Amino acid sequence: MTTGPKAPSTATLLDRARAGHEDAVAALHRRYLRPFQRWAHGRLPPWARGELDTDTLVHDTLLRSLQELADLDPHRTGAFLSSLRRRIDERVREEVNKIERHRAPTASGRGIERAIPSLVEEVVGASELEAYERALEKLSPLDREAILARLDLDLSYAQIAQLLGEPTPNASRTTVAHALVRLARLMQHK
Repeated sequence: MTTGPKAPSTATLLDRARAGHEDAVAALHRRYLRPFQRWAHGRLPPWARGELDTDTLVHDTLLRSLQELADLDPHRTGAFLSSLRRRIDERVREEVNKIERHRAPTASGRGIERAIPSLVEEVVGASELEAYERALEKLSPLDREAILARLDLDLSYAQIAQLLGEPTPNASRTTVAHALVRLARLMQHK
């Protein structure tokens, strides 16, 4: 069985996108649109899900981010997903706040809440989410990117290998495993 050509790493695509290659921008868009749409949808409170189109929000934010690559150092492993995650999270919060200002107050619905636990919540527990976020910020960019890719975006190890420029999916599995150990240590020392 033969395999096709190896897909370029995210860093390679970012370099090409910064040089003006539209095919690289399109490849990055295809690679990260669906995972970020799933992630953003999970960030919405249940009452906002019918009022906010997360697919469009993520699409627009991703395109804008790809057009503003000058602000991002593609050679700093860990920058791309962290930057996208932060931008999309900010947009979701802005949109939820707009909706909240225009809807009648209810006894239950204020703020960002999740109806279904995310993969991160299943791993660390909903009550530990704040500790997770703090520990995540203390990790190296490479560790942060590996964890975000696996836990927040549920990317496969093959996709993570592309993202991180790892030679194989097994190499990315090892990177994620080591990053999770470091994350757990940081969370223990709250």
